[in-house]
Amino acid sequence: MCFIEYFSANKFRYNQYSPAGSIIQTKHRPSGGSMNKNFFMCWAVVFIVWMAASFLVHGVWLVGTYAEMTSIFRPEDEQMGLFHYMLIAHVLMAGAFVWIYQRGQEDKPWLQQGVRFGIAIALLAPIPTYMIYYTVQQMPGALAYNQIIGDSVTVIVVGVVAAFLSRNRIAAGQD
Repeated sequence: MCFIEYFSANKFRYNQYSPAGSIIQTKHRPSGGSMNKNFFMCWAVVFIVWMAASFLVHGVWLVGTYAEMTSIFRPEDEQMGLFHYMLIAHVLMAGAFVWIYQRGQEDKPWLQQGVRFGIAIALLAPIPTYMIYYTVQQMPGALAYNQIIGDSVTVIVVGVVAAFLSRNRIAAGQD
């Protein structure tokens, strides 16, 4: 048996009866999250940091390796003509990153949360993605390794940035 009662400051609490008959109370966040000024500011900063870090990884560090692999990449002119898709992709990734981070944010030290979240995202996205690319495309193993390292460091840094920018949300009651 479960019911919701209104709890101070627009917070909700689930009262759920355990099998032993005692009441278990857990905090419940309204679905969808709090998309306020902090959320949008964090989204914008994460987007900028992610784009800059991606440029350093792929446009500076790995550009020489990519230049040797013209058979699997579009010509640079064509890539630049499609650059708006790269921007849209990073806007979407940054927004989703901040949204997921802020929904799971806990009242714990922000630095550890940011690193932990970045590692989780690295395990979810760049590491398996580049392993799959390496499996199905003819690319050097060193490139896949460097992409994994570069993009994993990027999402860990972005996790720390998101955590830093969101560090006062829970204390301010913005969850």
